[in-house]
Amino acid sequence: MSLFMACTMIVSLVPNSLSVSAATDDKLIYENNFEKGKGPDEVAGVITKEDVSVVSLVKGNNALKFKSKFDGSDNWETNKHELAFYKEYSKKISKDSTLQFDILVPTDEKVYDGQIKYIGGLGTHDKSTDKWGWVGTSYGDINSSDFVDLGNGYSSKSVTVKLNDNINVDLFKVDLQIVSYNCNYNGDIYLDNIKLISSNLPEKVEVPAVVDDFEGYGGEDKLLEKEWKTNAGDGCLVTPKLVKDGTGNHDLEFNYKISTEKVTEGWAGITKDKKVDWSSFNSLQFWCTPDGKGQKLAIQITSNGEDFEVNMPEFASTTSESLITIPFSKFKGKKGGTLDLSKIERIGIWCNTIPKNSEGPWTVDSKMYFDDIKAVYVVSDEEKEKLIQDSTDLIRVAVSNKNQEDLDKAQEMIKKIPGCSEKDALQNRLDTVKDRLKQNNIRKLLFKLINM
Repeated sequence: MSLFMACTMIVSLVPNSLSVSAATDDKLIYENNFEKGKGPDEVAGVITKEDVSVVSLVKGNNALKFKSKFDGSDNWETNKHELAFYKEYSKKISKDSTLQFDILVPTDEKVYDGQIKYIGGLGTHDKSTDKWGWVGTSYGDINSSDFVDLGNGYSSKSVTVKLNDNINVDLFKVDLQIVSYNCNYNGDIYLDNIKLISSNLPEKVEVPAVVDDFEGYGGEDKLLEKEWKTNAGDGCLVTPKLVKDGTGNHDLEFNYKISTEKVTEGWAGITKDKKVDWSSFNSLQFWCTPDGKGQKLAIQITSNGEDFEVNMPEFASTTSESLITIPFSKFKGKKGGTLDLSKIERIGIWCNTIPKNSEGPWTVDSKMYFDDIKAVYVVSDEEKEKLIQDSTDLIRVAVSNKNQEDLDKAQEMIKKIPGCSEKDALQNRLDTVKDRLKQNNIRKLLFKLINM
């Protein structure tokens, strides 16, 4: 029996795009895409000691250009480029705001050793002392493989920096530093699409059914790593990362290396704590793009201290993005226990080697992609027909008895019916009956008041 229900093709990354799941009150405080002005002094107050210029990468797209001076050492002071962009702003910049920008390099020069590091933050001005200080500073690394080829002669890495401080300022500067660590890159670097967005990350609301949709991290791998813990066998490793799909939303990139060089069976995986009651659901669902390597992909649920797993090596031999729906009844306990859905503790994604008919050790170094991991209630055709009939009967009884309780029961049943014309018709009928019952109650109340 197939574990997945639908398939779709994965779409390549959209170049030069930035999209973060945001609250409705997000506010764009600062933006600079270098499309106005011909020099740095004319483009929103660029302040730097660097030799910079605004250039046209392709028609209709400008960027700020400077040349690297990396000498291959680990001395940040001799390998640092710093640029500041001033902005007057008299309101609070909220906690969990984000600073976003693109770093670009010529595609034919993007192969280099070491790491280019970025540092982002806000410089705030104290009027009483006339001094500047940094707040909300965050940083990250960029390896040569992180750049995405845009197909126009340039490759880009989109960066999102999460600012952790609440900031009250009249004047601030967006402060960006591009530094290196043992990096021998010696070419042009470009900055583009700089944005400062206030309250970009709303406070998380825990949804019992949802394990992760990967949209609540602002594109920051460091935040992802706090939620998803890693574990691996000797000589193996796994690294979770956030990547954008073709719609601008984020997926989980499951980077793994499993090897039999040091152990008989290599393994690596990630887990997320999720203490929740799933007794009202009957399946685990997620999107996955496997890598075709045919390893033992294992989906794990921990309950009452016991791990329950479903192994999917056949699916891992394919490469199409698929919507996977696994009934909880398919999960088998490592100790032979029964999965207690009322006491879920943890969710895990694991990859184990399957020994091949070959001599000597071997290694698999690859990636899989996951998204929208959640518990769902899947209704069978028989259950669907019964829900339709039972809710129809309850609505009929409610019309006859004018009973709100029967309508509430019918509403709960209708919610469980998969999307179909019958569901829509039942919901419309239910809404109509509710309105009539409400109007009838109002008439009774008015009649009572008139006759008091």
